[in-house]
Amino acid sequence: MPPSPIDQIDLAPHTAHTLFDTFAFSPHRATALSAVATALDTARDQLITLTADETALTPAELEPEFARMTATLRLFADLVRAEDQPHSWRRSTSDPASPPDQPPIGPNHPLRSQLEPLGPAAVFGASNFPLAYGVCGGDTASALAAGCPVIVKEHPAHPRTGARIASLARNALADANLSPDLLQYIPNPDPTDFAPAQALVSHPLIRAIGFTGSTRAGLALTKLASNRTHPRTHLPDPIPVFAEMGSCNPILILPRALDARLNQIADDLAASLLARVGQQCTAPGVVLVLSPDNPADALARATRLYHALAARCAPSTSALTPRRMLAPNIATNYYARLDSALATGLIALHTPIPAANARERTQSLAQPAILLASPTAITREPTLREEIFGPALIVAPITSLTDLAHWPGSLTATVIADDADDSADDNNNEPTRTNALRCAARIAGRVILNGVPTGVRVCASTVHSGPYPSSNAQATTAVGPRAIERWCRPVCYQNA
Repeated sequence: MPPSPIDQIDLAPHTAHTLFDTFAFSPHRATALSAVATALDTARDQLITLTADETALTPAELEPEFARMTATLRLFADLVRAEDQPHSWRRSTSDPASPPDQPPIGPNHPLRSQLEPLGPAAVFGASNFPLAYGVCGGDTASALAAGCPVIVKEHPAHPRTGARIASLARNALADANLSPDLLQYIPNPDPTDFAPAQALVSHPLIRAIGFTGSTRAGLALTKLASNRTHPRTHLPDPIPVFAEMGSCNPILILPRALDARLNQIADDLAASLLARVGQQCTAPGVVLVLSPDNPADALARATRLYHALAARCAPSTSALTPRRMLAPNIATNYYARLDSALATGLIALHTPIPAANARERTQSLAQPAILLASPTAITREPTLREEIFGPALIVAPITSLTDLAHWPGSLTATVIADDADDSADDNNNEPTRTNALRCAARIAGRVILNGVPTGVRVCASTVHSGPYPSSNAQATTAVGPRAIERWCRPVCYQNA
């Protein structure tokens, strides 16, 4: 009889801890990552078919995600191979004793330092990206590259996909003469069963957590990790959680751009919103239509954009309507958030939202929703500035860039501007494109000019985090080579 998930959680960290000392600085980390990528590539078609059946995402949507998963594994393999080179990710520095004519600040100790891995890591994959943020996604790849054995907790939205990827990865490690337990997998098919997550985060041998999901779940894990007590010493034993959480990804449209390119802007935003049924952490959530100091103009422009978006997202025109969402609880939460937005009484217009339509709600089908907020509503009502995870977009008129001053932190913020906006006269209270970009940078980790927030390039310049609530660790990134640094801490050696 196989062990229960709780029994596995008690055993898995001990196994990972045993492997850590030999794996932490082993050159075989690159071998492990490359072997897993090759095994997954070999099973590409099978995995895409399985994932499409389980999640209702289409093969066309999953193909680039699959390529991103295996390419990220190889990216980190290359990073490991180059870690002995100058200026590598380890940030190695050396300060020998100073000569007599150059007295140091403080004692004249020879010092060197570098980043070193924390220890066994637990990874909680995302519901919406079962491949790129799943069992062998970016968190797992970066943690293994750092030298941390990984324990992945299954996501209830796609347990068959997760189990299959874990099996392929573990077999690939064994075939490469490495321990398959460098990557362990904890089943958790019941979305209401939080015991495996709690036991994993609380285990004294787990040294860091990676999480992608809701703000509520991310904060719960962060609190649990911060309040840990070691079972033997009874002393506090907090560990870091790197959580990517909720993000409404505001889109700020300057007036000249909207007047000049209304139809193109509506086309681009509708396509971005509807992709993957709106189930992306970077999906646009709120569109802020600016007309400086003129509420009537702001509302008129916002209303024009609302009608243009509503026409593009209507069931008769959208090939994506209706579509099943990733899991029943995700659909339930989507409609609950829409209901709460309507309950504010501050939505002036909205496309049909099937409040009483049992088919959409009971079958987890997503009905796209475009909402037009009343003037000043978006700045007065916090719930309208929170993420609605799914194909919903709020269009809101605003009259000043200062309306962004207290905006919740987001993974992205987008500015849609015209070339003429950079020559606008500040004395006439017309915000320039540069001012808008600076405001956006205060609230987001990635700022987009004249584009859409969906679609994340994986490279050294990428930042995939942001101020709270989009992330609990805005000084880090969950995407790109610098993601490896989350699983490490700097260590200084003196006289060694």
